[in-house]
Amino acid sequence: SGVVSITMRCVAIGTLDLDRNHRWVCPACLSEARHHRFWWDLDAITTCPRHKLRLLDRCGCGNEDRLTWKDTRIFYCARCSRDLPAQSETADPGVLSAEMQLLKRFGVIEAPPCAGLDGLSYCDAVDMMQRVGAAKLGGFSTKWQSAASLALDPALVRARGYEIIASGEFTSLFDELLAGFKRAKPDIEPGFTTAYGWFYHWFNLRGGRRFSEFLSDALIAHARANFHIIGSVATGVTEDGGLPAT
Repeated sequence: SGVVSITMRCVAIGTLDLDRNHRWVCPACLSEARHHRFWWDLDAITTCPRHKLRLLDRCGCGNEDRLTWKDTRIFYCARCSRDLPAQSETADPGVLSAEMQLLKRFGVIEAPPCAGLDGLSYCDAVDMMQRVGAAKLGGFSTKWQSAASLALDPALVRARGYEIIASGEFTSLFDELLAGFKRAKPDIEPGFTTAYGWFYHWFNLRGGRRFSEFLSDALIAHARANFHIIGSVATGVTEDGGLPAT
């Protein structure tokens, strides 16, 4: 996410959280009222929760030109002269659920409580979803992973992360990361800085327990069950707010 510089409906976001180059629309929203919805510009939003449709950036008639802000009209296809998209696409249910958690912050839609996300800012919630999803889909790695590094659809990666966060069940994810570490480093004893690869270091650099007590508690519980931990892990926090190193 970008440096926080603007607010939308009192929600702080960064400039990199906006797609300022291309335009996205919901066909059903436009058929109801021909005006732009601010949340179509959010980079992490790819669906319309009201109509359960994917946002579109082109007509769908065969014209592959993407919508841009160079044309001031809300929608116009130069090929077929339509003033609404030629087709619509049903949204992936998992993506829709994840994005509803983000959009509820702006009052766009209601969504159920999520203990792992509700205390986070919009930018942090997006990052949390993506990193948890990337850890699940990418497996153990010492190199930081993201949707881009895995060459996967960011919306689907965030949806996978949200599924794990919403369930609160991190055990299988951490088991997989630990198993990957043991395969890669069979002669090294597991610890916080090793067993979970890049994921631990991302979390620690984000502030550890100060960033998310929810994730911190899950990591500590898994570590206690799987390898020897000492010192400040008893309280789950070091002096700088991170997790203990061993």
